[in-house]
Amino acid sequence: MPPICIYAVKKLINILEFDIKESPRELWDDIFFKNNQQTVFSTIKFLAYHKDSIETSYLKILNNNELVAQIPVMFKSNDAISHGGATYGGFSQYKKLSKNQCENIFNNFINFLKQKNIVSFSIKIPPKTFVKNSIDDLNNYFMTKMKIKEQEETSFVTLSQQDFSDLDSSSIRRNHKRDIRYFEQNYSSLSEIKRITNKNDLLDYYNILLDNLAKFNKKPTHSFDDLWYLTNTLPKSIWIDALIYKDSIISGITNFKLNKYVNYFFYGSNSYSTNIKGSMKYLYFKSLASLQAEGYQYIDFGIDSKQNEKANDSLRSFKDGFNVDHENRYLYFLEI
Repeated sequence: MPPICIYAVKKLINILEFDIKESPRELWDDIFFKNNQQTVFSTIKFLAYHKDSIETSYLKILNNNELVAQIPVMFKSNDAISHGGATYGGFSQYKKLSKNQCENIFNNFINFLKQKNIVSFSIKIPPKTFVKNSIDDLNNYFMTKMKIKEQEETSFVTLSQQDFSDLDSSSIRRNHKRDIRYFEQNYSSLSEIKRITNKNDLLDYYNILLDNLAKFNKKPTHSFDDLWYLTNTLPKSIWIDALIYKDSIISGITNFKLNKYVNYFFYGSNSYSTNIKGSMKYLYFKSLASLQAEGYQYIDFGIDSKQNEKANDSLRSFKDGFNVDHENRYLYFLEI
């Protein structure tokens, strides 16, 4: 069954709601992956881990019957956000649009939301650096019509500015280099980095993650089942690298391939029971070297703390040791 037209006005613009119960999800996701726009967080396969806990509409924007953009929108009460179940949201755009076309789409989109009795709309916009190769006319236009509601600073490594193939020639800070060398000299011969592919290893890593976050009175965003689903459903986009020493996981990182150019490090965790000096820094260094060799341009280290939260100085110091850059990410809001 084809997508159902639930709102159409002003001749050229149609907004179609993609029926995920009747249409193959690949019809949405394949377009996204083929065009390499925005981030993997806008795919149905990613957002499906929420199951029935979040109501999402997957909207296609057509201009003169040609698909120009897609956007996942979460509805909660009378509010809409792209997206409440992901780090980033917004429009994945596939064709260039003029200012007049963007204005036309904006007006139609807002009218569509009004028809659903929505009173506010928000978008989580990725940092410009991470989507600089994406077509962004629609997101940019919507931003001019909305207000900034939240602002958070994310850290990232610009791989073109460093050489991670060799520790000495990299611009990693001195103390980090010292700890990485210590691990290399004393533990690396009995260690290996491998991708987690079974539930037993995932459980070991997840327990380490729980211990790490408990130190800050926090819990993971994703459950054990969520991570198992994501790493198995999107193995080319989401995976977990573990540092193994004497057959035990001592450190781990969850990787999200946001797009062709950007990888996102998440849930970096270190075993408190072994607590081997330099192990976490060693895993980050080796992961950065591997991703650089694969052609990635940026590695997102994420935020240190959310808006209005107490600063996490130790996490900030860990990231700064890899000579990171910083850029703001924004939540834009519009009262309808």
